[in-house]
Amino acid sequence: MPTYECVFILHPQLTDEQTTETIEQIKSLIGQHQGEVMNVDIWGKKRLSYQIQKMREGFFVLFTIKLETQTPLLAEMERLVKLSDAMIRHMVVKVPAIKPAVEKEAPPAEPEKVEAAAPESSSDSSSAPPVAALPDAVPPAAVPPVVTPPPAAPSQATDEKPSSQGGTENA
Repeated sequence: MPTYECVFILHPQLTDEQTTETIEQIKSLIGQHQGEVMNVDIWGKKRLSYQIQKMREGFFVLFTIKLETQTPLLAEMERLVKLSDAMIRHMVVKVPAIKPAVEKEAPPAEPEKVEAAAPESSSDSSSAPPVAALPDAVPPAAVPPVVTPPPAAPSQATDEKPSSQGGTENA
């Protein structure tokens, strides 16, 4: 079942009873068309960015619904908005289905091999642990060698300048 979000802008001067009645009218309309109301979010009175029907404010209500079919309900909502003085504007948007992120399974971790270090003659306790004991260490064989291109040969520029007279040059 696809999910839709419907925003209705109601007349700002409706009483609380009229607003509740209009919301119930929309809910019953959705129920008549085999729709399921998932959530009703009442945003309240908001200032409009531009005038709609000479009004600067509107009462916003957001419906989140699931429908089997969309065409008859959307046409009926359009008709209801045009006939009702309580509704200023509406908009219906289909919510895209969000696919769950597929997590790649990490290969099973290999147990680390920690070799016992040979006793050293120095008593320096600040020495680094062996490379095999570091969890994020990459073995040297796995690192590709860095290849740098050879330096470009200098261009062989001639110091001779062509003469403009067409004769031979005197040295």
